[in-house]
Amino acid sequence: MLPDEQEAFDYFSAVLRDEWLPFGELEKFYLDRIIDCAWRLRRASRLETSILLALCDKIRLADAASSSQENNPDATLGRAYLRGTTSLGKLSRHERQIERSLAKATRQLDILQYSRNIQCNTFYARNLRKFPAPGDTPRKEEHQFNRSRPLKDYED
Repeated sequence: MLPDEQEAFDYFSAVLRDEWLPFGELEKFYLDRIIDCAWRLRRASRLETSILLALCDKIRLADAASSSQENNPDATLGRAYLRGTTSLGKLSRHERQIERSLAKATRQLDILQYSRNIQCNTFYARNLRKFPAPGDTPRKEEHQFNRSRPLKDYED
């Protein structure tokens, strides 16, 4: 954690703890994972901006040194993006990995809290869609896409 980020991170962490209200060590563990992943995703977007700004500055300096008349900001950004594809690609893969980890931790915490709230086994809570309670009829999603129906049927 960077020193200048600590206050914002503490606030962000406190807000998520108030929202999720973890109970027990396992729920606290998953919430800590959620907080860590969400914070890292925020940082990744700032890193992408920093990379592009640095590359734009390099391109502007190179254009100024070569007496180039190109002053189009969109062209500069496009050239910066092309130069940074390797770095931005790595960052994008890193973001996807964090997003998967965040989704997994969120799902696990949600299952733990759901099973605690309805006082059932975590296996049942995890497999609720596969094994509905006796008397419950499984419901289809309201806007589930069906390829056999024409697209115009989905318009509201």
